[in-house]
Amino acid sequence: MRYMKYSIIIPVYNCKEYLCECVNSILTQNADCDFEILLVDDGSSDGSGELCDSLSKENDSVKSFHKINGGAASARNYGIEKSTGEYLMFIDGDDTLSQGALEQFAETINDSLCDMIVYGMSFDYYHKGTITHQELLSCQINGVKEKSKIFGSFKRYFEDNTLSSACNKVFRSAIIKENQIRFVEGMTLYEDFNFVLNYLAYSEKNFFIDQPYYHYRIDVDHQHLHNRVSNLEKLQSNLELLLSSMLDLSSQTESDEMLSVGADLYISLLDLNLLYSNESIENKRESILAYCNSNVFAEILERGAQPHPRYKELFSRISSGQINDLQKEYRKRRLKMNARKKIKRIIQKVRK
Repeated sequence: MRYMKYSIIIPVYNCKEYLCECVNSILTQNADCDFEILLVDDGSSDGSGELCDSLSKENDSVKSFHKINGGAASARNYGIEKSTGEYLMFIDGDDTLSQGALEQFAETINDSLCDMIVYGMSFDYYHKGTITHQELLSCQINGVKEKSKIFGSFKRYFEDNTLSSACNKVFRSAIIKENQIRFVEGMTLYEDFNFVLNYLAYSEKNFFIDQPYYHYRIDVDHQHLHNRVSNLEKLQSNLELLLSSMLDLSSQTESDEMLSVGADLYISLLDLNLLYSNESIENKRESILAYCNSNVFAEILERGAQPHPRYKELFSRISSGQINDLQKEYRKRRLKMNARKKIKRIIQKVRK
């Protein structure tokens, strides 16, 4: 087997409770290859930084770095600059890697000489420290897929959720560094997806593995999707960056499907914002109209994007000023949603 080296970049921010398990899941891999673990402490305040130093002293494969807090994107970019491996991987400090992963990746790279490996994920839901259930995200496609095939069936790949994370992939370091591909700092939503899309522009040969080697930790007691979509202005700025990347890639790949996916994503997150927001739709009228009048979104539509009929109708109604009617509809949807949650909690109590 050809000798190779991985650089595994772990942004660390206040995850002391889980960091040892994360690092050990890599150190215990039985793989015929070399690797370095780059722990990038992003200004932690819970002792995670000191733990990074301790882990580094205990094992020569672990390197510890410290920087002022700048977010996960900033920490990952710092790790890219410090990395020396031929291939890069990204793991969050509270997640883990299954045994056999690095060995499988090394074999795949040797056999296929691919530019990127995409593998499955297990979403592990924890309640009071115990896994209550798991959702497996397995690639519906196995084997080599060229870039043109991915962009030609982009909607399928997006709906399978195989492209949205940077954590279930192995990247060729030279492609990242030679083309200055980085995570956009300050982007807090879909920053991984944006990174992967920009990498795909240069990744000709990609290998898909259905095995869920990556374990993503979700604490159900602190899971609040609505917090991530509550600020409409911030949501818009994040998504405009993503749509800009899609526009650039569409020019290279002629992928109309990708533009339609972008349009659906843009309007669907507006839909979630209106559903979860505590502020009345009438009071948000100006920000809603500004969101719908985005120049980047308009260009997506002009270039041939075809939103789902449901989202197309929502956009049309907002554009034509039917905001008062929408306010009544979303109030009813919230009432139904809250009722379903109450019923679900009652059923769970009865089962206990």
